[in-house]
Amino acid sequence: MRHQVRSFKLNRNAANRKALLRQLTKQVIVHRGITTSSTKAKFIQPHIDRYIKYAQSATLADRRKLISAIDDTEIVDKLIHDIATGYTTRQSGFSRIVPLKYRRGDNTMIVRFELMPKDPKTSAAADKPSDTKTDKNTTTKKIDTKKATSTKKPTSKKTNPKTSTKKST
Repeated sequence: MRHQVRSFKLNRNAANRKALLRQLTKQVIVHRGITTSSTKAKFIQPHIDRYIKYAQSATLADRRKLISAIDDTEIVDKLIHDIATGYTTRQSGFSRIVPLKYRRGDNTMIVRFELMPKDPKTSAAADKPSDTKTDKNTTTKKIDTKKATSTKKPTSKKTNPKTSTKKST
């Protein structure tokens, strides 16, 4: 009896499942998404998320785990340097499954398995070169605020009789 065993057999033996996992993983990393059946997408999702988590830390041991799982050093490099750098603030949930349609022949749900968009803060920081443009912008803001405060005319405060509770004696 297979009590509490959650794995997808996909009508394949262990070697074919491992090969399928490697190929689907490679395609997801290269193209940032694939169109496949919902069962295959649910099969690869925890693996992809785990691989991206390994790529975030990028230690030598994690790199070796990725190479043994994916079996392609170029794709591992892309995973570490391109994909994992976009998710520095994200701890999990690197992929999503978007249902598309039912396949005509066997009525299987076809889904789009894709990686989540990069975090806007980290992708913007990674795309911009480190220049002093931000320093110039902050100094101009300081000058503008000084001009704005110096040109204002002092106005007398008017007290609202309803909110004023002090009595003059």
